[in-house]
Amino acid sequence: IESAVRACKLYGGEGFLLTDWGDGGNPQFLPASLLLYVYGASCSWNLTTVTDCRYNYISNCKEFALIKWCEEYVDEFIFKAKGIGKLLHKMANYYLLENNNYFNGTLLWCNFPNINSHPLYRHDKEDVKMIITYMNGILEELSQYSDSVPYIEEIRCNCEMVIVFSKYI
Repeated sequence: IESAVRACKLYGGEGFLLTDWGDGGNPQFLPASLLLYVYGASCSWNLTTVTDCRYNYISNCKEFALIKWCEEYVDEFIFKAKGIGKLLHKMANYYLLENNNYFNGTLLWCNFPNINSHPLYRHDKEDVKMIITYMNGILEELSQYSDSVPYIEEIRCNCEMVIVFSKYI
C-alpha cells in the first residue's frame, strides 16, 4: 500500500486502487479487509507520515502511530467495540509465522487447494503448531466480545478458517 501511494505521488497519479478480490478467490469475510481499507485511505491522505517501519504483533517492532489510529478508527466507527482493530491486525500478521514467503498471498492459502501436492510448499510441523497456537490465542481474545458486536461472527470464522486450513497442510 505504501509503495503504491509513493509511486502515485511521485508520478503525478490522481489516486490508487485498493481491491480485495484475491487471486484465485478470497476466502475471508469482508470484515477482515476493513482495517486495510482504512489504512489505505489513511496512507493516501497522510503520505508524509508513512514510513517503512510497520508495527506488527509478532516481531514487536516499533509502534507505528498511523496503524494504531486505523485500529482505533475501525473500533469506534465500524465495530463499536474497543480492541477489534488490534485483533484484526494480529490475525493479518499470522503469515509471519510461515517458514516461506509466497508471492501475492500466504503459503497457507496458496497451498490449500492442492493440499500436500508439492513438498516445497508444505509447512514445517512446528510452524503449523505455532500458527494454530497463535490463532487460538486470538480466538480466545475474540471470545470476550458479545455476538452483538458488528461482524464478530465473521471475524471469528476467519480466525477458525486459518486454524482449520493449518491442520490440513
